[in-house]
Amino acid sequence: MRIAMMGLRAIGQGSGGVEKAVEEIARRLAARGHAVTVFCRARYNSACAKEFEGVRLVNLPAVYTKHLEAITHTFLAACRALAGYDLVHIHATGPSMLAFLPRLAGRRTVVTVHGLDWKREKWGAGARLFLRLGAWTAGAFPHRTIVVSRELQRFYRERYGRETVPIPNGVTPGVRRPLDRLRRFGVRPDEYLLYLGRLVPEKGGHLLIEAFRAVPGDLKLLIVGGASHSEDYLARLRALAEGDPRIVFAGPLYGEEKEEAYSNARALVFPSTLEGMPLVLLEAMALGCPVLCSDIPENLEVVRPDGAPGSALAALFPAGSADALRAALPPFLSAPEAARARAAQAAAYVARTYDWDRITDATEEVYRSLAARV
Repeated sequence: MRIAMMGLRAIGQGSGGVEKAVEEIARRLAARGHAVTVFCRARYNSACAKEFEGVRLVNLPAVYTKHLEAITHTFLAACRALAGYDLVHIHATGPSMLAFLPRLAGRRTVVTVHGLDWKREKWGAGARLFLRLGAWTAGAFPHRTIVVSRELQRFYRERYGRETVPIPNGVTPGVRRPLDRLRRFGVRPDEYLLYLGRLVPEKGGHLLIEAFRAVPGDLKLLIVGGASHSEDYLARLRALAEGDPRIVFAGPLYGEEKEEAYSNARALVFPSTLEGMPLVLLEAMALGCPVLCSDIPENLEVVRPDGAPGSALAALFPAGSADALRAALPPFLSAPEAARARAAQAAAYVARTYDWDRITDATEEVYRSLAARV
């Protein structure tokens, strides 16, 4: 099939979870003989690459503001995809508002919901209303809606009466690496906690800093990530960390350096209050990094796969509470053997369950089911 993908920034650039998912699925579809085009926002495909591992890349401009970037770029991409493609796959709820364009032009149309963006704290009232509408259009406009978690499947069934196809994100098998380049941040193996993710309020970095400051000793906290239209929040985090030299802001890390961060951390602390499918959690688990995470449903879906309270593959604490995280840290840190045993079980489980080849199989099956209706 001739497939167009849009709604993301770019692939091959080490960006966020949506970009990683598109990158892994698109290159596998291309290897299976499909003609796949990914429409990139020109700013993020700065090298103007035309191809990535068999995937055609097309740069298009956007209005690069917090509220207009995604929708303006997707509008241009959707117009370009009105002819010459069998199927258009749009990613994220905001861009899904334009899914009616390729559908009206006779293109089979799919939307993947990676999370409920209207819940993100960085948005004001107007933007949240717009994104709530996007959550509805993600179910109403395309021929088929994919969701990345069972919690999102439940939401669409109960809120909109829309049946969706649950296909999780996957994780690329990483390589455990000795501490090398990250020594520039003053950290040593097994002597730091790791936060990794975008520095936005719903990821809970402020909760972790508040809790960590009460932990005595020389253990460091390495905060890995950058702002995403959230510079005020980053300033807030730096203010919270002021005066504690153990808290280190590393900025974003990619590739081998990110693997190095997971491989040498005492644990990943994942205090998120909102997720679609927590890719950082999967990456850490795949590399055998112990995890302490919040108990939101999306995290529990990953770390408690059979739903039984005693079966968690990570330590848990009540979401949204710095006090709860502060209370959870000492017992978690005092039982390293139990944490490592859970981490070994988690690595084996993730390798079996969140495999990109299986996820591509499921995505391709959605495409084929639509092609069969022509």
